[in-house]
Amino acid sequence: MDMDGPTELDIGVDGGIQHSLDPGRLVAMRRWILCIAIVNFDIDTGPVVDQLYPSATLDASLKENIAFSSFPDASAVESTSELHSFRIRHTTGTALDHTPLQDGFIYGFAYFLQRRDPSLKRGFLQRSVVILTHLPYPSLFTLTVSRLAPLYFEHGTTMLETACHNIANWPAPTPGATIEVGFIGGVHTVAIPRRPDDPQFIETSAFGDKFDAKQHIIASIPPLVALPSASQSPTTPTFSMTISQSPSLLSLCRDFIPSLWSIWECLILCEPILVFAPHPALTSVLIWWFRDMTRPLPLAYDFRPYFTIHDRDFPDFVPRAKPQSRTPNALPPPKAGLLLGVTNPFFESACSHWPHIISLRSRSQPIPAVRATQTLSRSASAKGRDRGNVRTMTAGGASPSKSRSMFDFSLTSVSHARTPPTSHASQQPTHVGPEPGWHTKTHARYVSKDRTLIAQMQSAVAKGGSTEIEACWALRQHFASRTTAMLAPLNRYMNSLIPPGGQGGRLRPFNNEQFFVSLETHGAALPFRSSAKRRAFYERWLRTPAFGTWLAQAEERISGSGVLQKHKQ
Repeated sequence: MDMDGPTELDIGVDGGIQHSLDPGRLVAMRRWILCIAIVNFDIDTGPVVDQLYPSATLDASLKENIAFSSFPDASAVESTSELHSFRIRHTTGTALDHTPLQDGFIYGFAYFLQRRDPSLKRGFLQRSVVILTHLPYPSLFTLTVSRLAPLYFEHGTTMLETACHNIANWPAPTPGATIEVGFIGGVHTVAIPRRPDDPQFIETSAFGDKFDAKQHIIASIPPLVALPSASQSPTTPTFSMTISQSPSLLSLCRDFIPSLWSIWECLILCEPILVFAPHPALTSVLIWWFRDMTRPLPLAYDFRPYFTIHDRDFPDFVPRAKPQSRTPNALPPPKAGLLLGVTNPFFESACSHWPHIISLRSRSQPIPAVRATQTLSRSASAKGRDRGNVRTMTAGGASPSKSRSMFDFSLTSVSHARTPPTSHASQQPTHVGPEPGWHTKTHARYVSKDRTLIAQMQSAVAKGGSTEIEACWALRQHFASRTTAMLAPLNRYMNSLIPPGGQGGRLRPFNNEQFFVSLETHGAALPFRSSAKRRAFYERWLRTPAFGTWLAQAEERISGSGVLQKHKQ
């Protein structure tokens, strides 16, 4: 329906009761969210978007993408409900064209529920409540959908209308603002980032030492298993566990904590990374953490917290082997800057040639008492273990298989697959893809690890509780500092390009060799393993998409600062 047409916009009909928003409130609501989707399982076609609140005209392909992204596609789930998120590309030709998108993507925050329902042919109700938004604020919208969905399942569609009206009352999401929002009986204060690539920290927020996790939300941080408590010292936040389905960063990375420094480098260098997990709740949280680890570097990679074979980008991201290739099973290399979270076993063979793979174990799966190495790897052959190699698997022209999908089980097998793990723990998948850990074929580190911090992280995981959560926040700050340090030589060189006296009022062009002279002269704050490694790292980075994105923003920042105009005078 055209938003500029009628005076009232229908947002759905349920049980003969019509719900509506007037145009002004719709515009106000869409400053924050696009709509709320209800996705049901249809026994003949799989997941389908049943309703949108408010109503919106979406093409069939986008609806299918939303539907399949809203449901777990693993063969079993650990519980009857699950929170996860996804990111899908927006295309023109829909009612959402009138809503400005930050980065050309739609973000979905889904609450999936499964429970027995004898009245249904399948014997189970399987439904997701999904908040669709253009704002990449995982902490805010994970909390929002976790509040809304249980009330929707208890009280029905009226809760969707209430949610829409509540959100329409929120102040505009002004960059850098700290605002108060009311939602379904609760009131929270939300800190909005100044820019999409700015890291947000409690210490530098308006909350400071008064931060209270029950009231305050830092919008762009990853969804957390626990948040800082109100009872904290004036200088250092302390932490207490709160009920949540989101695992902590360290619990997700417990198999490969020492490899986080290599993973950070791969993210900075726009290397493609595939993340396997039994459930989308795990992939989506970890990938939001990875997104956060590269701030304040401008985003130059395509991250997908949960990616399915039904995504419209699937053929482009996971192409089949070329028939004319001399090697029958030869697969084209993955695109630079892809970060995909997957749960379908099909990807293990289809993406066996990817250079970097992470595999997560289920939260209920114990860690082996003894591991041969800190970073797990697979041998390329039986003759030896080349560093970082992974087992070679052929995909050929195989098509995505849905045989392991939750949608293809008979009623009998579904009843077992959906039983809580306390009754049928052996039925739950422990991992998907390779053995849990970090697997790389090509990466050799450039920067030294912080071994003291590694020991602290491993000790924190062993202790768990508030110690683990404190360590997660310390690790987050550590990588933000590393990213800032990585950019320091580049920013220093950019400032040297400002012409003295304002010669023409324009920056001199970036020259790679002159930059390396500056780097050799002034050095770098990052602890590179050698000067040769330092040069090799920046040589690689200057060839990545990230460099062009950063350079454009740096030039815009300097031009907008007024310094060139002052020199012109």
